[in-house]
Amino acid sequence: MTPSHLEPRREVGAYVLGALDADEAAELESHMRSCTMCAEETRSLSEVASLLAEFAATGPDLDELAGTPETAGAAPAPLTRMVRLRRRRQFLMLAASVAMFASGLALGGVLRDGSDESHQNPPWAAHLLMVGEQHRGENPAAGITAQIGLEDKKWGTHIALELRGVAGPLECRLVAVSTDGLRHTVTGWKVPEPGYGVPGAPDSLMVHGGSSMSRSELDRFEVITRDGRQLVAIDV
Repeated sequence: MTPSHLEPRREVGAYVLGALDADEAAELESHMRSCTMCAEETRSLSEVASLLAEFAATGPDLDELAGTPETAGAAPAPLTRMVRLRRRRQFLMLAASVAMFASGLALGGVLRDGSDESHQNPPWAAHLLMVGEQHRGENPAAGITAQIGLEDKKWGTHIALELRGVAGPLECRLVAVSTDGLRHTVTGWKVPEPGYGVPGAPDSLMVHGGSSMSRSELDRFEVITRDGRQLVAIDV
């Protein structure tokens, strides 16, 4: 992600929550007319936020569900308590989803050292790795493991990668390979010393990006170094 694209993505969450002024909202709307990624993220976040608001405003009547009206000062019936706990759990799950989307937008492209030059984006990548179509690959000889998360989109495929066991310094890229052999670079990054998911640096690398290839066209992904060496392949 380029620094010029980072600021609009940070503003998507504020736009959905109605926190932008008229000029800022108009500027972001103009940007989204030519940016399918920001437009899609706005749509996704709007759906989750709308669902959360609807749930909070129109949740079921607990006494009616329990079948027993509560009198003032009386302890809630066991069924009423169970329904309340279940509804609270559902509400918190929805709230966590909104928080995950919002934190991803706020932190998008920020390295652990605070640099805006990185594609490292754990919130968005972690979300897709949890809820997307999952595939794994490994290079046992090198001790490298990888997980891919996929999400089919109208514009192609949203892709997340988690990588472990890679020692730095290196420059790498994630390449999507189609069933007919076409290759498309999804994203690239630098691996600093000592690396990711290695002794002294236990955290994995998480990145995400997009490809114009549809899900049905994808055959595999390859993590390639700058000099063309394949670190790991993931069949999908």
